[in-house]
Amino acid sequence: MREVRIRDTLSGELRVLPTNEEIGIYACGPTVYSRIHIGNARPFVIFSLLARFLRSEGYKSTLVING
Repeated sequence: MREVRIRDTLSGELRVLPTNEEIGIYACGPTVYSRIHIGNARPFVIFSLLARFLRSEGYKSTLVING
């Protein structure tokens, strides 16, 4: 399993993801005020790609998106 680092936006530091824990990803779904457009799909695409990448690297990940 390759080491994966991600930036902690609170501290600004790079953190190594733990290999022995499940990684939980929570993303807010789109808030649509007018006609829907391609930008509304961004959270679904970005965070589903992140979860799939982590799984491909051997991490256990759970993705939750409210919608």
